[in-house]
Amino acid sequence: MFVKRAAAKSRLDGVWKEAMAVQVLVALADLFLFTAVWWLPGPTVAVTTCVLLIDLLMISPLKAGRALYFKLLADGKAVSPALLLRYYHGGYAAAVGWRALLWGERLLWGALCCFPALAVFSCSDMLGSDTPTRREAVLSMALFALGLLLLLLGLLMVEVLLFRRLPIPYLLSSQPRGLRGAIRSANAITQGRLGNWVYFYLDHAGGLLLCVLLFPWVYTSTVFQTAKAATVLQFLRQKPAKNAPYRLQHQKKCGRMGR
Repeated sequence: MFVKRAAAKSRLDGVWKEAMAVQVLVALADLFLFTAVWWLPGPTVAVTTCVLLIDLLMISPLKAGRALYFKLLADGKAVSPALLLRYYHGGYAAAVGWRALLWGERLLWGALCCFPALAVFSCSDMLGSDTPTRREAVLSMALFALGLLLLLLGLLMVEVLLFRRLPIPYLLSSQPRGLRGAIRSANAITQGRLGNWVYFYLDHAGGLLLCVLLFPWVYTSTVFQTAKAATVLQFLRQKPAKNAPYRLQHQKKCGRMGR
């Protein structure tokens, strides 16, 4: 019995170390692009566009592979670091399309949600220009503080609006229709669950902060990725009826096909 427990613990430790290595590899890819921006000659439009294209075309499949890895890990299935490269030889267009969709919606919602803050900042700048009176200076500072608050609320609103896109990378490998099927399934399982995602992040915020203070970043981020994948799996299992591919899988599993 002791030998079996020791073997199981050793295997679990090995899988967890492997999961942390996967998270480090993806983080190193992001760090490489970030440092490339500083080393390349000037933040010109051409350089910025080039870096963004490299990120979209080369890093997107890597991040989709990470989502698949942690999905299988949270589901208790066998995993391998080779899953990181899965979308480079199958489903590449879906992985790139997922990041392009996310960027486009983030840009659109960001412009809409942050416009009030930009308008307030503009008014504050107009009042504080040249030689303002004391009253105008105080009003300018108050408007600037209000603009910061609106900007923070706007960025927070953008993240809340994009919660419905969070399950997409976890669904790409199991959808026969690729990205389009993953989007429809993500919409189905997140319908009426916006509060659940907000609660998920709030629930993990304190724990993550504590982990960052007590444990290395790699351990904390690995825990977060695993918990997020487990939450997506929980949503999938709770509402198979609203998701056609998973409804079919659920019916097969329950032996109700053909009835």
